[in-house]
Amino acid sequence: MGTAKDNFDDSMQYMRALAETVAKVLDMLKDAIDQDIRYKDKVWMLKNMKQCEMYPVKGKCLNELKTDLDKKGIPYIDFNTGRNELYIKRDNLEEVQDINKQILITRTNYYQEVPGDDLERAIAKSPAVKDKDILSLHNLNKYQCEVLKNKCNDITKGFMVGVNKDDEISSTISVHAPWTISDDLDKTDFCKAYLEMAFSLHGPNAVLKMQQVDADEKLDKEVESLKGCKDTHYVIGVDDPTKYIELNANGFEMHRLRIENGEIKNSQVTTVDKDSPDYEKELQKCMDSIYNKAVIDNEETLQKHINIKERNVETNRPEKNKEQKILSRMETDLSSQINKMIKTGPKAEMLKECAKTGFANEAFELYQQEAKKILTAVIDKTPLIGYEDKDVKKMEQLFKDAKADPSDYKSVLGALQGYDVEQHRARDEVKEKDKKKDKARDDDERTR
Repeated sequence: MGTAKDNFDDSMQYMRALAETVAKVLDMLKDAIDQDIRYKDKVWMLKNMKQCEMYPVKGKCLNELKTDLDKKGIPYIDFNTGRNELYIKRDNLEEVQDINKQILITRTNYYQEVPGDDLERAIAKSPAVKDKDILSLHNLNKYQCEVLKNKCNDITKGFMVGVNKDDEISSTISVHAPWTISDDLDKTDFCKAYLEMAFSLHGPNAVLKMQQVDADEKLDKEVESLKGCKDTHYVIGVDDPTKYIELNANGFEMHRLRIENGEIKNSQVTTVDKDSPDYEKELQKCMDSIYNKAVIDNEETLQKHINIKERNVETNRPEKNKEQKILSRMETDLSSQINKMIKTGPKAEMLKECAKTGFANEAFELYQQEAKKILTAVIDKTPLIGYEDKDVKKMEQLFKDAKADPSDYKSVLGALQGYDVEQHRARDEVKEKDKKKDKARDDDERTR
């Protein structure tokens, strides 16, 4: 048996030999790549590593991103590490981030909300998206906008909306037109989301719902002010120990935990730098995945929140009492029942035809008209022609079980007709702006 020194020398000799072998393989690889002009950019990247970096691809779209980079002639190296990442030139970082973002926007389910112009631009420019139509609802107040956005998304399980501010008090929500209506009775679509929003903001729970929107807005502003904060803060869901956001001097980290018997078995961390151009969008995405949020600034409190089953942090968001919870469940069930009746009733084929032939706006209007007709018949106790009596009786039973008065929902009827809906082709705003710049430059040159 050799001495410890002999073993150490042998190990060092082996490591040196291994390093030399790896270096030779890399040299051979570079030589082989150098022989093919198609890989000259990749050779440059291997030789100038300080001017390159590993880019973590957002979302599970590595192959789609590679395809788009190939089409645009942007060089990259996929080292096949098994991780969702590509090696790129640092000078191309901003363009790669933008392409990555456009791919995720066209998927319509990665972000809960994006600027309306970004949604239109992504749909207009994507060769993978054949239907280029956008459906927009104008003149929504902040409560309608926030509640409708949440109903569409259903806390990151539904679909994305685009939001543009019309002025200080009103906004426009836009969606990709195919999301207007679905044949699937259990699937959230824009028609059903609007119906649910109408119940939430015009029924007996309306005041509470608006107070919740105000509280959410206040918390969002607080979190926004903590960007790059010196002292670490945490955003938690008061009833959900499986995820939290850590805000620190460098940016933020999204922690997702799997907990068994009070022990953390697995954790995932997503880190976003405060200087990242996508900081706000990524933070918003993570915030939207947490329900009933609170901000804390104490790690001990965080550990208690994770490890103790009972709630130990209170939220400033107004919460429903027992009666309000019953009404809220009834409103959800009513929306589902009305949705089923419309999609299987006398106007079902007309709705399908509108959606199939590209008249999303007409499908939306017809859906809301039918919803109003059904709810009116239940409130006024009048016959509902074309629909089955058993379906109407189900609605009446929902009111009875919740001990609710149908007449308390008369205000919902106004919301089902007082909307400003529009359908149009997605606009590539970047191109439009560039055209205006080019025209201005040409006009300037002609006057010289």
